[in-house]
Amino acid sequence: MPKYMRRKLIVYLIGIFTLTIGSNLFLNAALGVAPSCSLALTLTFLLPGSYALYNFIVNSLILILEALIVHKFGKHKFFNSLSHSFIPT
Repeated sequence: MPKYMRRKLIVYLIGIFTLTIGSNLFLNAALGVAPSCSLALTLTFLLPGSYALYNFIVNSLILILEALIVHKFGKHKFFNSLSHSFIPT
């Protein structure tokens, strides 16, 4: 694995960890969670384990899925279709 990819992976993991901590703080403050974190919150109610764990797992899976899509279709097509999905909202 090239050195720049290792650094990117470390930054991604730190970002996911920071996002997990922030989401957990929002939940503990009774402010609710972001829509992207609602799956992790649902898993917390259905399965044994903590919200932070499920949030980390869900965000990691989203990151892996995004990497697979970009690898298959290329960055240009992925970000082009992603921008079209946000226009109606």
